[in-house]
Amino acid sequence: MFAGGIQYHHSRNLSRATIPGTNMIQYLAGVHDRTHDPVHLELEARARQLVIDIEAEAQAAEARHDTMRQSDPGAFEACHYGLAPWPDEPGVAATFEPICHCERRCLVHDTGAPWAEAVDCNCDDRCPRHGEKVVDHEVGPLPRPDRNINPRHYGLPYRP
Repeated sequence: MFAGGIQYHHSRNLSRATIPGTNMIQYLAGVHDRTHDPVHLELEARARQLVIDIEAEAQAAEARHDTMRQSDPGAFEACHYGLAPWPDEPGVAATFEPICHCERRCLVHDTGAPWAEAVDCNCDDRCPRHGEKVVDHEVGPLPRPDRNINPRHYGLPYRP
C-alpha cells in the first residue's frame, strides 16, 4: 500500500485490523448481556480468538519489519520509499513497480523551499519506474497547484 510516497508494510494493516475486531467483541458482549443467548457468547469467544490471532500475526510482522530496519537500513529505506518490494510480501513482489518520481520537483531550484539545502537537490535523479530524468530544467517546473502554501509566508518572492 502506497501513501504519500511511502510504501506501508503489511504489519500496519494487521495492527489496525484489531481495532474493529475489538469493537466487535464489545458489541457481541453487549448483545449477550441483553439476550443471554449462548450463541452470542460463542460468537464473542470466536471473535476474541480471531483478534488474538490477528494481534499475534501483527506482532510477528512488526518484528520482521524492525529486524530488517536494524539489519539492513539501505534495503529497508528502499522498501519504505517504494523502490523495492518488502521481502516478506511475495504477493506484491510478483507485480511490483517502483514508485514514479516523474512529477517531483527540485526543492532547491524549482520550489525554493526555505528549508532546502544543497543535499535536497534532485536535479540529476532519475525516475525509478521510467528511468527518465526527474527534473528537466529545459521544460521548466510544473505549474504550482492551487493548494500550495503561499511562499510569501516564508519571506520568499513568488515564482509562478
